[in-house]
Amino acid sequence: MLEKLKKRMGNPIFIGAAAAFTYKVLQANGITIDAGTWQQGVDLLAYLAIGAGIYSSFDAKE
Repeated sequence: MLEKLKKRMGNPIFIGAAAAFTYKVLQANGITIDAGTWQQGVDLLAYLAIGAGIYSSFDAKE
């Protein structure tokens, strides 16, 4: 199950949907974040996820 979750979290559509959902929930609760700042945060998290995925694919023996 954990492997399936990791695979889904790497999907760009899932990342976008989760980011949009979180943004809307925050807005509904009265927490406003500038769209540009929000986009930078989402980009940073996406780059970290991509980097972690690439790093984990390296073999430690090489």
